[in-house]
Amino acid sequence: TLTHIGRELSKLPIDIRLGRMIVEAARKTTPNTLAAVLVIVAFLSLQDPRERPEEQREEADKLHNRYADETSDFLTALNIWDYIFQADGNMSNNALRKLCKAEFFHFLRLKQWKDLVNQLQDLCKELHYKVGEPIPSKRPSLEIRQLPNNQQAAHSLCCSWDSQGIHSSMLAGLLSMLGMQVVREPKASDFANLHGSAKIRAMKRAQKMAKNDYQGARGGRFAIFPASSVSKTTPSWVMCTQLVETSRLWARYCAQIDPAWAEPLAKNLTRITYSDAHWSASKGAAVAKSKVLLYGLPIVQDRTVQWARVNPYEARMIMIRQGLVEADVQQRFAHDEFILNNHNVLEDADNQANRTRQISETVNDEDLFTFYDTHIPQEATTIAALAKWWKDNREEDPHKLDFNPDEVERLQTTQSTDLADYPDHWNTVGTDGQIIRLRLSYVYDPANPLDGVTVHVPLYVLSRLTPEEFTWNVPGLLDELIIGMIKSLPKALRVQFVPAPDTAQKIRAWIDEHYDELPGIEEAESNIKSEWQDFREVFTKAAICVVGAQIHPEVFDDEQISRLSPYLRMTFSVEERKANESRNKLAGRNKYSNRVKPTILGTDKSLIALQQRFAKEAQESAREVVNIKANKAAQAGHVIERADLLHKSGATNLSRAQMVWQSALNMLHLDNKRITSRWLGSEALRLAAAPYSTSNALAEDLQMAAVKRLIANTDNITDDNLLRETVANVSEVYEDTVYAVAHDVIAILKRQAESSKAVSGKADLPLLSVLQSIREHTASLVYEGFIAKTPSDSLPRIERYLHADVIRLTKAKADKNRDVRWAWQADEAHKLVIKTQEDAQKIPAGPTHDESQIIAEKLRWMCEEFYVSLWAQELGTAYPISIQRMRKMIDGR
Repeated sequence: TLTHIGRELSKLPIDIRLGRMIVEAARKTTPNTLAAVLVIVAFLSLQDPRERPEEQREEADKLHNRYADETSDFLTALNIWDYIFQADGNMSNNALRKLCKAEFFHFLRLKQWKDLVNQLQDLCKELHYKVGEPIPSKRPSLEIRQLPNNQQAAHSLCCSWDSQGIHSSMLAGLLSMLGMQVVREPKASDFANLHGSAKIRAMKRAQKMAKNDYQGARGGRFAIFPASSVSKTTPSWVMCTQLVETSRLWARYCAQIDPAWAEPLAKNLTRITYSDAHWSASKGAAVAKSKVLLYGLPIVQDRTVQWARVNPYEARMIMIRQGLVEADVQQRFAHDEFILNNHNVLEDADNQANRTRQISETVNDEDLFTFYDTHIPQEATTIAALAKWWKDNREEDPHKLDFNPDEVERLQTTQSTDLADYPDHWNTVGTDGQIIRLRLSYVYDPANPLDGVTVHVPLYVLSRLTPEEFTWNVPGLLDELIIGMIKSLPKALRVQFVPAPDTAQKIRAWIDEHYDELPGIEEAESNIKSEWQDFREVFTKAAICVVGAQIHPEVFDDEQISRLSPYLRMTFSVEERKANESRNKLAGRNKYSNRVKPTILGTDKSLIALQQRFAKEAQESAREVVNIKANKAAQAGHVIERADLLHKSGATNLSRAQMVWQSALNMLHLDNKRITSRWLGSEALRLAAAPYSTSNALAEDLQMAAVKRLIANTDNITDDNLLRETVANVSEVYEDTVYAVAHDVIAILKRQAESSKAVSGKADLPLLSVLQSIREHTASLVYEGFIAKTPSDSLPRIERYLHADVIRLTKAKADKNRDVRWAWQADEAHKLVIKTQEDAQKIPAGPTHDESQIIAEKLRWMCEEFYVSLWAQELGTAYPISIQRMRKMIDGR
């Protein structure tokens, strides 16, 4: 049986595809668009009127390209029709012949084209189709059309047409001639056998061809013919009228299309597939992605459809599980509070399971899902349908959709756990005597870093907590903590606790007997400092009393405790609550929640580590503030104020004395050339041997040493006025002092040269260790920067220390055993110095650090005097010295 369209096609004596285009244009478009389609149909029914003579091919292409529309070869044909037959009125046969000769058209084919258009128009009128005129909405100006051909070739003669109406009509007859662009980027391996310019050309050609690759109906592949005007743009979707196979399958007479145009035309030719069915809270229904396929081509992709229209059963399951159970609903309706209430029941159950770590004792998502599945009718597949049903049936039983955990059968035979052993808060008293109430949360997920109990600590109370108290745990987990500590012991100690569960019960009973209350549980009283013992000590004491175990609390060091299951050790979350925080997941979608989440600053299993970390951050923050103040003081020229600020805050590694000396040097500083000009030739020669890279660096150190010698005590300089006064008092002798320091350095360098000569000669094997010791000692005294770094009173003594090395070598040659005995004592003194220096380095910058550095510095030069007392008693020491005196100095006695 023929359809209405089939009966109309039977009356058109042309190709059925072309006839379908005419019928569609007549049914869906304007008379003018139908007329334009008739022109194109006639064009496709005849041989192309454009000619390309072999000897004039380039000129012909240039003239024909004026009509080329880059989106459609069909519009190109309309442009030719309008220019020849319409734009400037009907031309005579003679004029048409001249135009054909000038612009490379075939005269007879043009005549046939016009005659066929007239015949098609008459045929359409017989079918009572309204046929207008193929007039464009816009065409090139008269000035451009009347230009000579040699000038006109630079302009486009394209007109504006009803592109969508024309192409959607033609698409009705070309549904099996669609193509979807498939871009395959060429790989480097495709050109591995090519080199040089040949490889470059091949790559460019491959990149161009990669875009001109289309998947056609039923899996076919084709490319747009190069002569087509559409081949330059290679659109994502095209339709064509012919597929011609030569070197490859080519599509001729193409046009760019929107694939969505094909869906209403194809109807029963399409196949629809669905994927990714999921819940949409905004739509209040389950939705899925649909894909419409026409001969294997996806003309519509990722269209969102209501899943209930396709699979009502699965849509209902999705609505219940993801919408109602998870309370993920944005569409509110009357009396919908049961959604929140039931979700809160699940949250409470989940919280209970996280606390007790007993999932079987609580309801879960599946229980609520079963409840909804039982009470909601099958036809309620969307929130809108549910709302309508609930509105009609609520009066019968207003509590029908209220979930009651007591009605779940599987829970009626289980024994519930006492939640009092898993409190919501931890009550304690801070180091300042103030009551602190910390929120506790629970997680039961071994894969989660927060598995177990988390103590939520506001930042402002962190420093006031006592770490020993938090080595315990909540009462409900205390038994497991005891068993975990037993199992973590080495086997040699663990055998004393066998069987572990029974021993753990005895230890817990001992704790309950000796402690009326456990930490964190009872309400704390202010002004009573929390003095709970470390649980490791309590466990050890209980183990000794209960089973007579031979164990010491030190067995449970931090490494041993880290072997416990993570949930047995509390996690500490340092938080800071801010106003106007964003709300949680449900609050973002509806009015079901109004909780404010604090900002988490850090989490750790060690409370001590968190206290140290945030104390350090607070100190660094304070230092930044001090640095700003110090910079302002420096800009104002207040150097002493700047030094005091930086020193007290520990914002610099420089001591206060060093900063004051540098400020004084800036005021007294002499040109380095002035200093070096006073040196005699022999002095300059000797100073050239100093371990300095440049003479300027040497002169700078000499000046700093002179400042330190003239201003030995900087503590009395408390403001800039005193600094200027002190500098003024020493300015007259400053240059001479620099020269005096240079003389001391010359003496040191002379003695260094003597020492170097003494250790450079040949030596017996027993003396090698002595020679190496002297070389190392010399290097520790004379190095680049030693002049400024050495204390002012110790700098002149370096010459004596080097002299002692020379005497040591002489004595060692006479009695090596005696040197060995003295070396033991020297090494003992050296270790004292190293230990004191290391301890001083560990102290943060500030006044305490400076005091420790001063003690370490004094001890270092006492050690030098001690060396002299060992190797060269005849040289004498600056003061009485011994190992005992050095130790007393360290102890502050």
